[in-house]
This record gives sequence, C-alpha cells and structure tokens, in this order.
Amino acid sequence: MFSLSQVALACHYRVAVNNKSTNLGVPEVMLGLLPGAGGTQRLPKLVSVPNALDMALTGKNIKPVKAKKMGLVDATVEPLGRLIFQSIQYKVTLTTSRVFRGKL
Repeated sequence: MFSLSQVALACHYRVAVNNKSTNLGVPEVMLGLLPGAGGTQRLPKLVSVPNALDMALTGKNIKPVKAKKMGLVDATVEPLGRLIFQSIQYKVTLTTSRVFRGKL
C-alpha cells in the first residue's frame, strides 16, 4: 500500500502507477491518527467531501483507476516499462496546454 503523502497532495499534478498492487490511501487512520501535514484540508479540495471523509475516517484504500475518476490523481501510467516516457509526455501536454491558455 502506498501512503497518500501530504506532499503529493500539495503538488500541482499527481501521477499514479496503474498496478494491481498500488493502493492509495491514508493508512495513519488505521493507527488511530488523523492525516497530518494538511491532509485533512487538501484531500476534500481534490475529491468530493464525502469521498474525503470516507478515506480519512475509515482508512479506505483507493485503486489508481478509481483515484483518477475521483480526481485524486491526474494521470495513471503503466508499470515501469513506459513510466518515464508517459510521464514526460504528460508533462509536455500540460505545459503546452498551459502556454496556450496563457498561464505559464
């Protein structure tokens, strides 16, 4: 399981590997701790409030495909073989779209 790092929540874009062993979540909840470092504030901004509460109160894990549908990650990539190429391609797409919108 991958802990949904609060650093990742603070980033502009998030990319997850689409692998059957990849799970996104806030595992500190399973230890009786609340998500720290702004996780309780940033998570509802990315996903809906009910989904954020479900993750933050129950410790529910999310698969990458569902995380993309929820808005938790911006893109999913296939494991290792094409990871670097797809990440670079995604960054180029984001950069060019921001340039054309006048945001860069």
